[in-house]
Amino acid sequence: MDFSKKDFFFRAAEPLLIFFVLYFPTILQQQVGAGILNFDNPFLYITYFAVAVPQFLFLLWLIDKQPESSFADFGFRKPETPIDWLMPVVVTASLFAVIIASVLIPRMFGWGAPSPIETAPFSITNAVMLIPAFFMFLLTGYTEELYFRSYLLTVWSRLRLPMFASLLFSSILFASGHLYQGWFAVATIFIIGIVLGLWYFALKNIHLIAVAHALFNFLQLVFLYFLNFPTAN
Repeated sequence: MDFSKKDFFFRAAEPLLIFFVLYFPTILQQQVGAGILNFDNPFLYITYFAVAVPQFLFLLWLIDKQPESSFADFGFRKPETPIDWLMPVVVTASLFAVIIASVLIPRMFGWGAPSPIETAPFSITNAVMLIPAFFMFLLTGYTEELYFRSYLLTVWSRLRLPMFASLLFSSILFASGHLYQGWFAVATIFIIGIVLGLWYFALKNIHLIAVAHALFNFLQLVFLYFLNFPTAN
């Protein structure tokens, strides 16, 4: 697919413009009033879905409007084999491997590293709230993977941007949304973005990657719930 210089510029800049419209305001808001997300608060889910559902629908519309494309080109494919159905678990395990390595490796060299618990942006004590939290994370998985993997990697690949550069730029944008957790968390999330991007290139299936992303976030919340589980005196 050949582009004029002007067309190439606008096609390359479009993903960045979308990032600054959809995600950058949230990043600034988190920096100003960060704090830990309280998943016991029902208002959290109301406000999140009010923002995330339009974002998700907009990304679907954007993909549908891409020239000479179908949804299949952006990873909308049904799992075809039993192994495909297990891939979200495999991808999730690889993400937890990154978390474990990000703590153990620096400590092996005596650098020290904060525990994932210390940088976790979640808080929950009410088990009932795990139900809406699961659906919240499922929407998060689809919305973020639609943009940071499906859309960015596909569009930039069509512009003949090298795979490494696409992975690098998309992961930097992905990690920037976690600045409120500190630079160590940003570095870890950057590596997770690279891993998710590699899985997307390997599987070419947005559903498998999005579900894995959701499981990864949800299982962290479940762990924090049991960590904070009230014990009898």
